Amino acid sequence: MAFTTFALACLAGLKMRTMMLDTNCFYAANIERLTRKLPRGFLERSRILTVNGDAGPEKAASALLTREDTKAILVDDLNSLNALIGRADRNSSGHKFFVLMRLLSYNARVHNIALLASVYKNQRLNRNSRRSLAASTDLQINVETKASYITFRCESIGAWPDKGFTVSL
Repeated sequence: MAFTTFALACLAGLKMRTMMLDTNCFYAANIERLTRKLPRGFLERSRILTVNGDAGPEKAASALLTREDTKAILVDDLNSLNALIGRADRNSSGHKFFVLMRLLSYNARVHNIALLASVYKNQRLNRNSRRSLAASTDLQINVETKASYITFRCESIGAWPDKGFTVSL
């Protein structure tokens, strides 16, 4: 939750029109609660999508692909999104999830959109596993949160000193 709060504050500070997909609402850590302290102008430019009722996860997530004025997409969180996609059909849920992530990634690259999504550690994070949620992403950044700081680490990025950095909160 600390990462999502930090990411939203950064996006608000940059005044980026953001689409937020809140799939974590049934765990009581939803985006609406996290956006209470954000500037009104940011919230007016942005849109919060939730998965509820007849709006299944695929429908809510597909809305992320249709807004041309979006500059950032934040998905909170991939663990819940995967579980919601799998509740209807376990046999094809992994395939649907990976297709959705590939479409979001492609859309982000083509339209120069920042795509941020959280995956919580209780899920298998082994990038070598084809079924890992982290394997569905283009770049994995490990985030460690403490009360006064957040540390970002990535083995793939050579531009970061010591392959990571820390931000005070």
